[in-house]
Amino acid sequence: MLSFLNPVYLAGLALTAIPVIIHLIHRRKARPLKFPAVEFVLLSNREVARRLKLREILLLILRMLMVALLVLAFSRPLLNASIGQDIRRPSSTMILLDNSYSTRYQEPESTRFEQAKEIARQIVKQSQAQDSLGLIFSDNEQITTSTPLIFDREKLLSEIDKAEPSYLPADFLGALDRAYTLLKNSDFLEKNLYIITDLARNGWGSVSAANIKFFNPQVKVYLVNLAENEERNNLAVTDVHFDQSVIGVSRPVSVKIKVKNFTSEPVKNLTSRLYIDGKKVAQKFMNIKAGDEAEGEFRYQFSRPGWYKGFAEISQDNLSVDDKFYFSVRVREKIKVLVVNGDPNSIFYKDEAFYLRYALNPKVAFEQFIISPIIVTPTEFEGYELKDIDTLIFCNVSSLSEAKLQETLNYIRQGGHLIIFSGDKVKPDVYNRVFLLKFNLLPFKLKEVVDTAANSVKMNTTTLHHAIFSIFGDEKRGSLSSAEFRKYLKGDLESLQPHSQVMASLTTGDPFIAERKLEKGSVLFFASTVDRDWNNLPSKPVFLPLLHQIIYYLNTGLDEMKREEPLKVGQVKEVKLDLANPPAQITVEDAQGKAQAVDLQMDGNQPLLVYKSTYHPGVYRVVLPDQTRKKESFLFSVNLDPSESDLSPISEEEISKRLNATQLKILPKSSLLKGEPIEDNSQGQLWQILLSGVLGLMLLETFLAHKD
Repeated sequence: MLSFLNPVYLAGLALTAIPVIIHLIHRRKARPLKFPAVEFVLLSNREVARRLKLREILLLILRMLMVALLVLAFSRPLLNASIGQDIRRPSSTMILLDNSYSTRYQEPESTRFEQAKEIARQIVKQSQAQDSLGLIFSDNEQITTSTPLIFDREKLLSEIDKAEPSYLPADFLGALDRAYTLLKNSDFLEKNLYIITDLARNGWGSVSAANIKFFNPQVKVYLVNLAENEERNNLAVTDVHFDQSVIGVSRPVSVKIKVKNFTSEPVKNLTSRLYIDGKKVAQKFMNIKAGDEAEGEFRYQFSRPGWYKGFAEISQDNLSVDDKFYFSVRVREKIKVLVVNGDPNSIFYKDEAFYLRYALNPKVAFEQFIISPIIVTPTEFEGYELKDIDTLIFCNVSSLSEAKLQETLNYIRQGGHLIIFSGDKVKPDVYNRVFLLKFNLLPFKLKEVVDTAANSVKMNTTTLHHAIFSIFGDEKRGSLSSAEFRKYLKGDLESLQPHSQVMASLTTGDPFIAERKLEKGSVLFFASTVDRDWNNLPSKPVFLPLLHQIIYYLNTGLDEMKREEPLKVGQVKEVKLDLANPPAQITVEDAQGKAQAVDLQMDGNQPLLVYKSTYHPGVYRVVLPDQTRKKESFLFSVNLDPSESDLSPISEEEISKRLNATQLKILPKSSLLKGEPIEDNSQGQLWQILLSGVLGLMLLETFLAHKD
């Protein structure tokens, strides 16, 4: 069945009358000749006139055909050209709509995703009543549910109208798996797949015919390029991080942002801004080379303790969704540390707590530390209330009253922490009998004091896998193996108590630092002294950061100490919660403020929050019940996967190769948005043939017109 893409041009067939009119006006007549041989001339004249008349008729027909074929070519005739204009066998059609966040790219008229929806509507509207159609999205049902093959076109149009772009990168392999699976289940022989995408390379990496389940080479694949204008420039904020693992009040911190230039041109004086709790607090300009990533730095000082949320942003471009990067940060008040000095001395450098005092809160110009130590003697400690103390440190303490040890045990169980440093006043028999057996304040039994004066004993750095040692890969902080230990208290590993672990060992194999968990709190035991009596650790550069790491670990936990990879949209957030009597559910407020009750799971004896609904970039809030010591609701941030910000294209030829698509057809976006009928090249486009015919007729006409 013949149809026309541009039927209005058929009116041009009237132009075929022009050669006829010209022929009638300029019809040539034989000239009379006066010649003596009259009979011979008359005979010759009739012969010439007959040949001229035949040639002119042929030229007239050729010229009329040229005009007619030219008009028909402009009318774009097709055989079975349109899905909706031809009676043919029913077919099954899947529409794969790219809803990755790169389709939020703003063009002058609308976003690319809105254009994709309009093209999908045109495909549905031009289908036949007996066709089945389905809709699937490039996020592979992580957020958007696909529509299986149905005959209800109104329902499918409604699903298209409701569709929104996601904040996920494209997953074309998963989406194509789903599309070919649905087409496989169709009984129709004719099967079509429309892929409407911006052709960004991200998401196509693992796509191949061999990797697609139920791949069928007989499926006709149609490709629509949403980035038909080839506009693909983009800049994106890819990271925000703080230079410190623990941040305190009134302490200047460095906030660093990374911005990636995905264009082929350098960018100068790009405006970047830092917002905290909705207020702009800093701004600077950045220069970024083409295809490069640059880092900018802001300085800020928090005025109060608690949780803050914020974001860094750059000047808005066409893909504005990745111009922001969200973060959340906990700012702490002073960490109050009560040091019980078991061997005070009037000569300050011989005092047991001399090095500890200045390591916990060094007097450094323009720098404030959040650890606030208080030094007391064992006698003073007996009357000291522990309710406001974050961490206790016993430095070479010989003994305490059982009442105070019981109070200390209760303090730890409620979430407090105790660090015990050894020394000559720490008697193994007393500590084993009282501290361990009676009050559970040791991770193992203590044995004898080991004197290593004849041998060099150091920390075994190959065993330092705990998070508190993560910063010592930086040579500026020194090496933990530089310290030497002349004496240490030997621990009996065979008596290791429940919920205890060795965090660091010596080169002899004996434990150096060991931890015991006691309900909500913990005890850390050091096998050597905190002064220089048994070792030279206090005089090493690693002493200060090691102590700070331990205090931070006890008071903040591992999550705040280690720099984790930013949580991306669609990833699962898992958090172990310190709850004595955990409820059945925990409330999580998403980035848009919508609350969701999430069932708690158990990881052994510890409640575990598993939150999966990270569908929007922004800051989320976990609401904890008010039952923990100094615990509060906390925040976490979710950001875009920066891989989708790279709009570098994949070629149509490469897609054809990946899909083994011998029947791949490219459909022009501009024509589809105008509502023009959808061409099917396999059904026969005639306009190219007609133009070839016009060219052939022109050559023939030229030959005949100039023939003598």
